[in-house]
Amino acid sequence: MWECLADAYLNRGSLTAALKSFNKVIELNPESSYAYYQIARIKQTLNLYEQARIDYFAVLNKIPNDVPTFKGLGETYFLMAKENVKNSTDNRYLEYIEMSIKYLTKAICIRKDLCCVWKILGDCCNMVRFYPKSDPIIPIPTCILKKKFSIPDTETTIVTNQELFKLAEESYMICCKLRPDCGSYYYDLSLSYLFQYRSLSMNIQSMSEKANLTLLINKSKECLITAVNLDPSSHLFWNNLGILYAFTEINKPHLAQHCFLKSIKIDESDAVTWTNLGVFYLLVDENKKAHECFKKSQALDPEYGVAWIGQAFIAETVNMEECIDLYRHAVELGLHTEAFYGYARIVCKISNDPALKNDTIYKDYIQFLNAIPLSSDCLIKYCDRVVNNVDAFYLSGVLLEKLHLPLTAMKYYEKVFELIDDDENEVCLQSRRGYARLLSSQKQYEAAFNQYKQIDVKNSVEDIFSLAKFFYNMGKFQKCAQIFESALNVCTENEKSIVYTAMGMAISKYNIQEAISCFFKSFQCKVKCIQSLFALCSIGLLKSDKALISAVFKELDTISDLKYRFDILKLKSVYYCLEKDFDKAIRWVSKYVHEYPAETRGWIELCLCLKRSKNYDLALLIGKIIFATSSQANLAFYECVQYLLLQKLIQNRCKDPSGYLLKMFQKTLHMFPDNMTIVIHFIWLSYDSLLDKAKAKINTKLGRKQRENFETDIEINDIDGLVIQMAYLRQLSKIQKDMFPLP
Repeated sequence: MWECLADAYLNRGSLTAALKSFNKVIELNPESSYAYYQIARIKQTLNLYEQARIDYFAVLNKIPNDVPTFKGLGETYFLMAKENVKNSTDNRYLEYIEMSIKYLTKAICIRKDLCCVWKILGDCCNMVRFYPKSDPIIPIPTCILKKKFSIPDTETTIVTNQELFKLAEESYMICCKLRPDCGSYYYDLSLSYLFQYRSLSMNIQSMSEKANLTLLINKSKECLITAVNLDPSSHLFWNNLGILYAFTEINKPHLAQHCFLKSIKIDESDAVTWTNLGVFYLLVDENKKAHECFKKSQALDPEYGVAWIGQAFIAETVNMEECIDLYRHAVELGLHTEAFYGYARIVCKISNDPALKNDTIYKDYIQFLNAIPLSSDCLIKYCDRVVNNVDAFYLSGVLLEKLHLPLTAMKYYEKVFELIDDDENEVCLQSRRGYARLLSSQKQYEAAFNQYKQIDVKNSVEDIFSLAKFFYNMGKFQKCAQIFESALNVCTENEKSIVYTAMGMAISKYNIQEAISCFFKSFQCKVKCIQSLFALCSIGLLKSDKALISAVFKELDTISDLKYRFDILKLKSVYYCLEKDFDKAIRWVSKYVHEYPAETRGWIELCLCLKRSKNYDLALLIGKIIFATSSQANLAFYECVQYLLLQKLIQNRCKDPSGYLLKMFQKTLHMFPDNMTIVIHFIWLSYDSLLDKAKAKINTKLGRKQRENFETDIEINDIDGLVIQMAYLRQLSKIQKDMFPLP
C-alpha cells in the first residue's frame, strides 16, 4: 500500500511526499531494495548527493550486481564532480570522476547495450576539460579503455586528458550506433570533438597539429548537421551549429547569424543563444546590436555570467565604472575565466594609473571593495586554467607584489620568462623589472644584479631608479649616487627635481654638505619636488641649524597643496617641541585639529605634543578616545598612550583594575606582533591579571579549610592550570625585567 502511494507521488512529481512514503516502506520492510533505490533517486534529484550515495550503497549490499544502482552511483558521482567544478575544488572533482567511471564501467560490463550509461560515461570523461593542469592523474579500468571486458574491472591504467577525450568520443559513437535515429547523441559527439579542439589548440606547435584541429572542427560540424537533420526543432543544435560557423577555421558569419536567429525563433527564452548572438555582433563591431542581445539575455536569466561579461566588454570602451561593476558581478556569479581575467585587468589599469589615485573610482571600487586581493585570487584561478597567457602571469605578479607577497609574485614572473624570454617584448621587460626589484627586496643581490644586467637601464629613468635603489639597499651609497647622476642626462625637465632629491638622499649617508647642495638644486628646478624641502628641514632639525629651518619654513608656508599639510604640521610641531616651546606646538596642532577634526593623525600628533609637554592627563584622555574610535593609529601613538598609562599606574602605585591597559596592549600586540617591548609589557600585565584571577577563584570557590589545604596541597584541579601559568610568567618576567625595564 505505502509503496503504491509512494510511486503515485513520484509519478505526480511530489518528491518530498514520495520520499516520506518510501521511508515508511523501509520502516515496515527494511529489506526492500526497491524503496532504497527510489529514495536514492529522489535524493539525487533534490541535489542531496552524499545521502543518495549512501542509499545506493545500501541497495548494493542487498543486490551486489544491480545495473540501475551502478548507473545511479555513477551519475551521482558525476553530479558531485560538477558541483566541485563550480567551487573550483579541482583535485576533489577528479576523485569523483574516477569513482563515476569506476561504477559506470561495472554497469557496462554487465549490460553493454544501454545508451544511457554510455552517455553518462562520455559526459564524465569530457569533464576533464575543466582541469587546470595539462594531464590529470586518473586511474581508469583497463577493460573500458581497451573495450576488452574479459579483463577484471579492478585492473586500472593511468590516462592522459586526450585519452579521456578519446574515450568520451568512443562512448558517444557507441550511443549513435545503438540509437542512430537520436539527434542528441550526435550533438554530444559534436561537443566531444569541440572539447578536443579546444584542448589541443592551447599547445599547437606544428602544421600537422593545425591540420588535425581543422579535421576536428569539420567532424564536429558534420555531427551537428546530422543532429539538425534528425531533429530540426531543437534550438540547442542550431545554437551550437552557429558557434561552429563562427570559428575561424570555418568562418562563415552569415551562416552563423542564420543559425542563431533560427535557434531564437524556435525558443525565444534561451539566454545562451541570445548571448551567443551578442558575441557574434561584437565580433563584427556592431556594439549596439550586441548590447541589445546581452540585455535580452540578462532579462531572461540574470545569473548567466557570460551575458554580463559581454556587457563589460562594451562598457570598457564607454564607462570605466560600469565596466568594473559588470566584471565584478560576473565574477560573483561563478567560475568563468574571461570574467576573472577581465576584472583583474581593469583593476590593474585603475590602480596603476597615478591620475586616478585621488579619483572616486579608485576609492570606491579599489580601496573600499578590496579589489586588489579579489582580483589577485581571480588571476590565480585564471592562470591555473589558461597556462599560455603571458599578460595574465605578469598581472598576477604585479598584484601579488602590491599585496606584499614577494615569493609568490616571483614565481609568476618566472613563468613569464618560461613562456617568452625576449627582452624586446614589453611584458617580458616589465616582468624582469619586477623580478629584479623583488630579488633586491629579498636581499638576493647577486641574482637581482644579473637581472638588471639584462635590462638596458641607460635610456629609462624608471630602470635607473630601480638600479640605484638596488645599490642603496646593498649599502653602496656612492655607487647609488653615481647612478642617479647618470639619470640627469636622460630625464626630462619635470623629472630633474626628483632625481636631485633622490641623489641627495643617497649622498646624505656619507656627506651631509653635498646632500644639502643637491636638495637646494632640486628646489631651484622649474618643477619642484616638495620632498627636497622636507629633507632640508629634517637635516636642519638634526643639526639644530635654525637659519636653515627658518628658510625652509618660509618656503613651506607658500605651498598650497593640501596633501602636504600634515607633513608641514609634523615638522613644525617637532621643531617647536625641540625648542621647548610646547605651548606654541600645542596651539599649532590644535589649530590643525579644529580645521580638520576628522583626521585621526592630527589628534595623534596633539596627543604626542601633550605627552612631550608632560600634560599627561589631557594626553591620556585624547589617547583613550582615539584608541576607542579609530583603527588608523600607528605604533608611535600606541606606545605613547601605553607610556602614559604605565606612568599613571606607577605614580599611583596601583594595578589595572579595569583591565584597560591590558586590552590596549593586546590590541597593539595583534597589530604589531614583532615588537618585543609590547610583548614583554603584555606578559607582565597578563601575569598580574592571572594572579588576581587565581586569588579571586580561591576566595570564592574554596572555604577557609580548603584554603589552608591549598597552601600545602598543590593538586587541586580547579586552579592547577592557573598556578602553572603564574609560575611560568613569574620566571619569564624575572628573566626579561633587566632586558626590558618598565618606564
